[in-house]
Amino acid sequence: MFIKAVWAIGNISGDSAECRDIALANGALYPMTVVLKKALDDKDNIISKHGTWALSNLCRGKPAPQYERVREALPVLSAVVQEEIHLDVLSDALWAVTYLSEGNYYKVGRVLQTGIVPSLVRHLDCPYISVVVPALRILGNIVGGNDEQTDVVLQVPNVVKKLFRLLRHDKKAVRREVCWALSNIAAGRADQLEMIFGNPEYVHSLMKVAISDTMEVKREAAWILTNATNDANEDQVVQMARSGTLDCMCKLIQLEEGGGELIEIGLTGIRNYLNFGALMANRDGTENKYLIALEQNGTVQVIQGLQYHGNPKVYELALNILETHFDVETEF
Repeated sequence: MFIKAVWAIGNISGDSAECRDIALANGALYPMTVVLKKALDDKDNIISKHGTWALSNLCRGKPAPQYERVREALPVLSAVVQEEIHLDVLSDALWAVTYLSEGNYYKVGRVLQTGIVPSLVRHLDCPYISVVVPALRILGNIVGGNDEQTDVVLQVPNVVKKLFRLLRHDKKAVRREVCWALSNIAAGRADQLEMIFGNPEYVHSLMKVAISDTMEVKREAAWILTNATNDANEDQVVQMARSGTLDCMCKLIQLEEGGGELIEIGLTGIRNYLNFGALMANRDGTENKYLIALEQNGTVQVIQGLQYHGNPKVYELALNILETHFDVETEF
């Protein structure tokens, strides 16, 4: 009867968001956390499996449940993630934590309080994507928080190395999640950015993915390169350009996939380089070396042609670049 009750709550809450909210409103969460904690303490694999699944159903769904009604599930779900436990149970627990870590710094902070991060990084070595993908999603949510929250992840030994190893994974879902996490890191402080762009091998891998992978993965990889140009220091911008990232962006704006989204990302990165080059040129009394590079490799003509692109964001970016940095005629 006990297992049947747990199963019934899981079925009800998994039926729809409305049924889930009814279960939560009637106090289903607390007894489920008690049941699962006891099952973990007693090494009861059957109850652990059903309890984790039911608790996960209480935490998921669209629209998401009210956070205050489900946040107390985090400690016991974290305990499941930190256990050596059955694959299906681990996967359910990880997915539940992904739902509880989405949205804002407060939610990320609650997740960090559980001490779950080292276990998430350890699970990146799992051979099963049912574990790797949600572990990556949680880490991506965390590094999408503030810089201090990102530091908690980056302080785990070999975490960036593991992320780049997974960038070669044969499943695009894994590669996409890796790129999304890396793009959030690349949007952080210069020292955080250095953990990615301080390694030429990593930079080469990102450029290869941005040009050659599937559209979904290309988009995320391209954002890594562009995000990096937002908050990098001068030395990092120079080094990234030497590594070929500016040339990569010039190639991106010639790709027609995704309705112009890759072009938009590439143009944003090019504009950032040109703005940075203008600042350095004004300070040093020299010419904008990135402007010269784009004139020499024919990219200016490509940007001129993008004034006619059907995506309004693309032609607006192209027009802005031409009017700000180049002595060429524009059509608008």
